[in-house]
Amino acid sequence: MTDVQFSIIIPTYNRSKFIATAINSVKEQTYQNWELLVVDDGSTDDTKDMIQEFSEQDNRIIYIYQKNQERSAARNHGINRAKSEYICFLDSDDLFEPNHLACINNRLNKDNYKFKVYFTLKKIKSADGEILLQSSNYYYENTFTLLLKEMIHCQQMCIHKSVFEQHKFNNQLNVGEDIELWFRIAESFSFNKINEFTIIINDHSQRTVSITNEKTYILFKQLMHKLIRKYRNKVPIKERQNCLSGVHFNLAKHYFLKRKTLNLIQQIIVSSFYKPKPSHLKKTIYLLYLYVNKKNLS
Repeated sequence: MTDVQFSIIIPTYNRSKFIATAINSVKEQTYQNWELLVVDDGSTDDTKDMIQEFSEQDNRIIYIYQKNQERSAARNHGINRAKSEYICFLDSDDLFEPNHLACINNRLNKDNYKFKVYFTLKKIKSADGEILLQSSNYYYENTFTLLLKEMIHCQQMCIHKSVFEQHKFNNQLNVGEDIELWFRIAESFSFNKINEFTIIINDHSQRTVSITNEKTYILFKQLMHKLIRKYRNKVPIKERQNCLSGVHFNLAKHYFLKRKTLNLIQQIIVSSFYKPKPSHLKKTIYLLYLYVNKKNLS
């Protein structure tokens, strides 16, 4: 078996109270051939001191500072500085399971390094440890359908550095920058699933992209419409409709929580336009019932 070195990139901004857990999850990997690049995107807290303390204990942990330019630029900076052929990503408030790198290394050897893009499975957990969402192990023949169905996070990915010679994160995007990059990569490379749950994403109110932020929903909606227009010939019409219906229905649920009646109704109508099926109609009627009776979303 050939041992691969991995470069792991963590972009961070004012996350000193979270990032130690992320770094320790890298240090605790059962597979130890790695370097960790922590790209500080202009933090004003004690992130620098904390990372430098880790670096003094382990020279595989490298601190990189840049002026604040958002996550895409930070990840691209890390990619440019990475020394290894295979690049992984981690966010400063999430963690790798101990077998993450070992699973990828085993699969690379099994495939004889034939493929350039891999991803593992994730679990999204609440602050009290409840599993809110997890990846499916379903196999999709169409890569673009996979990307719409799974919403693969950066933390799940392992990508050969040569791929980034053609494609990098779009510095102009602050929401959905990962899925936009995956769509571009998928035009040239296959996405290969490793059926192991190796990523924990921690959902909390201080995440950089907060799901309680209306702007996040609107920017994501705009991006998904743009991607589906651009790649409409690569995505089956049913999946295009399901995706857009879901995006608008999620925005409707946001307006439900904010008690914005007109916005709620508008998004329900648009969502139903994309998916005019009895099952979806039942969901929308139930949402309106809860809203009118001032009940909570379950």
